[in-house]
Amino acid sequence: MSTLIDQLRQQVAENPYEYQNWENLLREVGKGPRSEEQIVALREVYENIVAIFPTTCAYWKDYCEFEIENGDEAIVKSLFGKCLLLCLDIDLWKMYVGYIRSLNADREDSPEGIMEVKTCLEFALEQVGQDVRAGELWQEYFDLLQSVQEDSPAYEKVFGEAVEGQADAAKTAALRRGMHKALNIPTTSLDAIWSMYEQFENSLGNKTLSKRSLDEWRPKYHASKAVSNERWSLVESLDTKMLPLPPGKGGHHQLEEAQKWRKYCHWEFDNPGEADRPTHQARIVLAYEQSLSYLIQFPDVWLDYASWHMSETGMGAESAIAVLNRGREALPAALVLHFEVADLHEQMGNIDKARSIYEEVVAEDSEEEAEEKARTNDLKTLGWIQYMRFVRRVDGVMAARKLFLRARKWSGLQWQAFVASARFEWLNDGKDHIPRNIFELGLKTYLKCPGYVVEYAKFLMGIGDLANTRSLFERAITATPPEETGPLWDAYIEFEAESGSLSTVSSLESRRKEALKEEVKDPLDALHVSLLKHKFLDIVPGTSDMFEVSPDMYAYEEYDEYYYGQGEQEGYPPGQPPPPPPPGGRPPPPRPMGGARVPRDLHQLMKQLHGPAEGPVPDVEHILTPIMNFDFTAAGIESHEAAMGRPIQSLDGGKKLSRSGKRRGSKRKGTQQPNVPEPPPHPDDHNVDDGDNDDEIGDDMPSAGSDVYRRRMRKRT
Repeated sequence: MSTLIDQLRQQVAENPYEYQNWENLLREVGKGPRSEEQIVALREVYENIVAIFPTTCAYWKDYCEFEIENGDEAIVKSLFGKCLLLCLDIDLWKMYVGYIRSLNADREDSPEGIMEVKTCLEFALEQVGQDVRAGELWQEYFDLLQSVQEDSPAYEKVFGEAVEGQADAAKTAALRRGMHKALNIPTTSLDAIWSMYEQFENSLGNKTLSKRSLDEWRPKYHASKAVSNERWSLVESLDTKMLPLPPGKGGHHQLEEAQKWRKYCHWEFDNPGEADRPTHQARIVLAYEQSLSYLIQFPDVWLDYASWHMSETGMGAESAIAVLNRGREALPAALVLHFEVADLHEQMGNIDKARSIYEEVVAEDSEEEAEEKARTNDLKTLGWIQYMRFVRRVDGVMAARKLFLRARKWSGLQWQAFVASARFEWLNDGKDHIPRNIFELGLKTYLKCPGYVVEYAKFLMGIGDLANTRSLFERAITATPPEETGPLWDAYIEFEAESGSLSTVSSLESRRKEALKEEVKDPLDALHVSLLKHKFLDIVPGTSDMFEVSPDMYAYEEYDEYYYGQGEQEGYPPGQPPPPPPPGGRPPPPRPMGGARVPRDLHQLMKQLHGPAEGPVPDVEHILTPIMNFDFTAAGIESHEAAMGRPIQSLDGGKKLSRSGKRRGSKRKGTQQPNVPEPPPHPDDHNVDDGDNDDEIGDDMPSAGSDVYRRRMRKRT
């Protein structure tokens, strides 16, 4: 093999989630005339792909097509046996039907050949017959049934033994039953199927019966037709070549596709049409199963699927449990799936099954899992906490205490388990003795963990023990390395601001500056400390407009990190929601431009940008590229504004004339103006341009004086 192929193999080994790496490797290995060595090499690449992505429809289809060309029937049938039920992709199933028909081309008139093709078609229709593109399969099935003549040897095998005097009754019943089922499914071939049904009914010779049947099914055909176009529009835009990557590994495109699949699944159970309950359920099941071929590593899809089964239109708790168990197998680290299954078993009274699930979660790690010890310890600690909650519900408090003693023997237990156990005890009888003892026991190990100390302090504050709260903070600050004490100082200052004296708070601020020498150099640190002292819950000390200048750099730090920083690149942890919106529920405002003057269009766009919403995610590169390429010098901005025919604000705050030589917004000469106040401008009216407009180019600070009145009037408007 060439050096290039070795390099490409190294690339896919280092980054198997990059679709283009696999495409490059397949293209390079497949170059040149087909040889036995090349077949083996290509087969190895395909096997590697489907081993990493067992539900990748596109590559299974390519792999099967590749083996069909090689002509080994046993290998092809083996591949179809592996992939068909994993990938309910209509194109893959059509390939399977076509392959079976080709194998029986020489015996298509024999009973055995017809039965094999019939069985194949019925199997395909059972699995993907509800697909919007399955109309061709239904037509192929009806053509096969109609081709079997009454006097042929295959008739009895296909339709069963004929009743004397009613030789065609079984065939007629089978065709009518199949066509009725197909007419209930919104497919792209409905017109052709209806035409076939009309011809079938009219060919029976009983015009009265035919007319009654056609009149009965015409409304159902029209009902299916009414939703088929919308159904097709939703399916047509889906990318069937997308790899089933973990959340965040497929970038913007993956997020868009995931949202499309969610929308399609919910559309299916909101649009039953005239379908009966089993047919509608089959459509919904197919939509979810197809979505999981691409979103198998998305816990929310498994949960949504199970949630539908538990709804009124779903198929019940057993089906929901089956779905979640498949999700657990696909995503062992998604504990939310394990917990949901356990909850369902508990609700159904299957206590032993629920208990066995918790035991699986807290079981000892294997050697492979030990390599991810930190993550595994966090997950398993959560498993112990949920197990203690379960035991308290079904076995009582004493059993939960014994389970906590058992959990403590595990060396990887995190401090959150002590907090959870203390809360259990406090909520159980409202006495602080046992919870306090548990917290103190945890302090022997976690005194240097700010998170644990803060939780203990909250408990002490909650029971009114202020003296011991102060003592706890002092002990922890003394024991913890100075560079890690930031959260402790924050919590301590908040506590004293609420319960202590102003001099005590001032003293803490001085001590904090001494301990956190590097952190306090941040220009926003003064704001940070001030908010600690003066905010309460989600109420911040100022109006929302004030936070459009600089406080957003602090108040929206966590929010921005997810949506604009590392979180966007790597994806948020599966099963964990993004950080909540900042105080007041407002989306993050545009980032400050450091006092730079920007064009009006860009300024207006930035003021209107909202945080992430449900639906497609914008292409960040598409937005940033023109911004980064823009000339932000004073001359560049003035040139842009002049080209747009707008007045230009000079550096001294005055207005320059546009190229037309006229000031915009000036009154016509000789026109008498009534002596009435002008209405406040609408916030969406971007053409209003007076000297005091807040939206003027280069306004980086909120204006004072009369502009406050103007802002309030805008809000009222």
